Amino acid sequence: MIAIWITSVAFGLSTGVFSTIFPVYANERLLLSPSLISLLFSIRGVTNVLIRMPAGMLSDKIGRRKPFLLANFILIVVFILLAYMKNFILLLIVMAFYGLGWGMRVAPSTALLSESVILEDRSLVIALFLTMFDFGSMIGALFTGLTATLFPPSIMMLICVPIMIFTLMIFALITTEVD
Repeated sequence: MIAIWITSVAFGLSTGVFSTIFPVYANERLLLSPSLISLLFSIRGVTNVLIRMPAGMLSDKIGRRKPFLLANFILIVVFILLAYMKNFILLLIVMAFYGLGWGMRVAPSTALLSESVILEDRSLVIALFLTMFDFGSMIGALFTGLTATLFPPSIMMLICVPIMIFTLMIFALITTEVD
């Protein structure tokens, strides 16, 4: 449970940084209009929703850890690419992968959590899991607001990468499949 909560906080933090800095970066540096920026976020949202059911079915077949690890690996690559992308079409593709990675995390992580605790504690554990993401997102947005004048947007997005790598390693080392 702790490993999943840590990864949830880290992903929330990364998402908070990205959601706070990227619209400003896309508008001021990439010169994208608000409607194109909205389109990028819409693509992320659509792929996030579309992958959830297939990711859940995949995790039912091959286990919870592998899809979760893959999803977080995708997100690490996405944060690296977003720090350097300038082409709008490539941004659309990377944002689609962002949504895939995000949505692919949900079913395996909630299933792993619910399988790891007794029935009476499941609701509390899932509520805490969802709260951890929100907490991380708040910390990411706050961090970005406090440091945005110190670092360029690309560095802000790259700061998320070692955080995600570290938490992915924690998850990989201390979690096991539940039989």
